[in-house]
Amino acid sequence: AVGVPCDVADRAQLQRLWDAAIAAFGRVENWVNNAGITHDRQRVGDLKEADIRNVQETNVLGMMHATQIALRGMQAQPEGGTIYNMEGYGSSGMTAPGMGLYGASKFALTYFNKALLAETRDSKVRICYLSPGIVVTDLLKRDLGEPSTPGYARMMNVYNILGDRVETVTPFLADGILRDVKAGGRVAWLTGGKAARRFIGSLFHKRTVVTAADMA
Repeated sequence: AVGVPCDVADRAQLQRLWDAAIAAFGRVENWVNNAGITHDRQRVGDLKEADIRNVQETNVLGMMHATQIALRGMQAQPEGGTIYNMEGYGSSGMTAPGMGLYGASKFALTYFNKALLAETRDSKVRICYLSPGIVVTDLLKRDLGEPSTPGYARMMNVYNILGDRVETVTPFLADGILRDVKAGGRVAWLTGGKAARRFIGSLFHKRTVVTAADMA
């Protein structure tokens, strides 16, 4: 394993990350654009300028620059490679008050991936999706906000029904990536069927995924 610090909002750092991977391993078979940030839930009229800039620089521009660098690098490799872009709330077009900024960044990712799929149809580089669902991370904790946040109890209930821990979801996604997914394919943890079964199961069994320690 090789660790390289990288701010995805900085294209030069992304290029150094690619170059470091090539120097260490000779080629890159899978490239995952996972970096993403969110913001405190704010309605559009209340959005902070810094949040508008930072979310788009990371979630949209960072993803686009990283994808382009990986695409060019993989096109130069005889065996090509696969690029995975990470879906999130808004990727499917769903909306919720206060989620306009983050949701827009993920909806943009969906369109970008579809355009890439059309452009790389006959390429040795595959464009795919990763869909982790609701995972207990710092991003989720910020999205929940404080107990006084409007809708906090309802969101906590949904997250405990549909959410999972990093140590549960990560191995599933990693194994999926290594299964040689076809172009346009999706490695998805929280499918529609699984979500439906979770909600039905919640009538009989209470899951506790987000703990007090997580929110401390």
